[in-house]
Amino acid sequence: MAKLITGIKIKNFRQYKDINLSLKSSNRGNLDVIIGNNRYGKTNFLNSILWCLYGKDGLPSEGSESFMHYVKNERYSQEETSVEISLEDNENGEIMVITRTDNSFSVLKKDSSKNKFVPLGELEGKREIRTLLPKSIKNFFLFKGEFLDTFFEENGNSILKETIKEVSKIKLLEKISSVLENLELEYMKKIERQNKSNENIKKIGDKIERIDISIKQTKKKIEEISLNVKNYEKQIDEIDNSLKNMNKERINQLIERETELKDQKEKSIQRINKIKLNIMESFLKDSSKWMIYLAMADFKSYMEKLRNQELIPPPIKPELVKRILKEEKCICGQRVNKEMKSILTKFLEKFPKDNRLEILYELNMSFDLDNSKFERDYERIKKLIEEESEEERIYKEISQKLSDVNSELIGMDKESISKLAIKREFLQKKLEESKNERDMERSNLRSHEEYKSEKMSAYQLESSKLTGSKELSEKMVVCSKIKEKLQNLSKDVLENISNELNKKTIDNFKNIFWENYQHINYNIKVDENFDVSVISPKGNNLINRLSTGEKKVLALSFIISLSDFYGFGFPIIIDAPFTALQKEVTTKMLGTLLKLSKEKQLIILTIPHEKEIMKELSNSSNSLNEMRKDDQDNTKIVVAKND
Repeated sequence: MAKLITGIKIKNFRQYKDINLSLKSSNRGNLDVIIGNNRYGKTNFLNSILWCLYGKDGLPSEGSESFMHYVKNERYSQEETSVEISLEDNENGEIMVITRTDNSFSVLKKDSSKNKFVPLGELEGKREIRTLLPKSIKNFFLFKGEFLDTFFEENGNSILKETIKEVSKIKLLEKISSVLENLELEYMKKIERQNKSNENIKKIGDKIERIDISIKQTKKKIEEISLNVKNYEKQIDEIDNSLKNMNKERINQLIERETELKDQKEKSIQRINKIKLNIMESFLKDSSKWMIYLAMADFKSYMEKLRNQELIPPPIKPELVKRILKEEKCICGQRVNKEMKSILTKFLEKFPKDNRLEILYELNMSFDLDNSKFERDYERIKKLIEEESEEERIYKEISQKLSDVNSELIGMDKESISKLAIKREFLQKKLEESKNERDMERSNLRSHEEYKSEKMSAYQLESSKLTGSKELSEKMVVCSKIKEKLQNLSKDVLENISNELNKKTIDNFKNIFWENYQHINYNIKVDENFDVSVISPKGNNLINRLSTGEKKVLALSFIISLSDFYGFGFPIIIDAPFTALQKEVTTKMLGTLLKLSKEKQLIILTIPHEKEIMKELSNSSNSLNEMRKDDQDNTKIVVAKND
């Protein structure tokens, strides 16, 4: 049955002097909004409701240590503090008024068949509050926005599991099981005291005692390993988020590009060096020879000129030619090739017989140039020089690209990424080892429990044979059977709750809340320990990779599922639900809350936001209220809009 808060009266609570807030539902939904700047008392408004319902035990942990600081308005410390909450059942019209003062607590009820309120006794009133909203689950209905951000963080599931156990009375079952186990041990001790001389009883009892110690140690070890598993998973997720923020995909692309460019640069250097070597070899083998040939061509031209002028060329002696042939080296230092040797040898053969001047002329004329060969060599060297120039340009271009890549990588802290990647690999290995170790310890625990059960049966059988211990043995058997049934019942209840919450959370998250998740193949899983996972199509748990907005929505989905499952109709009151959200995410979150207000009453306490958001809040809410300060610095709440 859904309950609606129709009115809240606050007197002398913290910065509030006198508040009388009226809230009414309408056809559009059940959203009420209270807007206030920072330090105007939004959180203390929430605390005033907690105090009214549960007293000082309902306040944050600091409140129990400094109770007066969290309750009294310091300017009026001698005056009485009181908070009154009026609730109405929207199905049967039943009205309840809960009032708490410094020294009293009362609950008044009025049903549709009566015209007056009936006061309940204190114990009955407290029982009514427990039925309305158990204290153990209050944090899932009255909370600050940051609670949604950290809902799935480390130790969150253990708190959740303990809450569910308490609300589901599983805690009571476990307590009874513990009492039965202690009673069972007490019966065993009595049997052993009565039968000190019975070696079989003592031997089996010692084994049971030892296996009990092993079971406790194994359970403790499993808890420690499970904490390590969670810690490794959290660290891996933090690294993944860090790498994600560093644009890991882009970094990998840059690293690949860097390797590619370094390879291109090295090959370019090799090509440049090869071209330079070719140029040098061409110069030494061809160009230097052509310089001599060109000099000889000039000499030939000069000889032609002397001949035309009927002048004689300079004399040449056979001794000089012989020396050149012997040393195979010209007077200029150039080595004599086969062609030159042949010409000079022929010259010596003709020298004594023929005209000396004619022979000399023929000799000079025979060193004729092959112009086409010279041009080919020249063009080849010229081409090599052009290739070198082009390759130098390519080299500079590659170097610049490599410099740009390195600059971008430096900006992305490539060294840190490398370290994170190494750390992640190490943590992943430790995680797998811990999981394997935990599985092994769980297997050991099952073996220990089976062994204990076997020895307990043997102990009961042995003790039942003893006349004086038969009655104690029968009591042990009864304790054992009831304990086993309670443990199985607790397990079945937890499994059933887990399955139901899992189904409802998926429905709420995908259908009631953000519509863009309806067609994404994510599977939300709530396991037996009430760990909530968001499983991707590839099987990865994305719970720690969700955005702040997504975490808030998933946490709300789970809270609504919990509320639906247990049937608690108490309104949800959220202080600052839009904390740390960007504008577009705030808009989506607001849409989520508006859908939620269709299901049950929702009271939002928030600071002023952008015009578009404030306009949407105003248009969608039943009442829009604003916190202001009076001339004595007390906070008052005035109606900004009320339908």
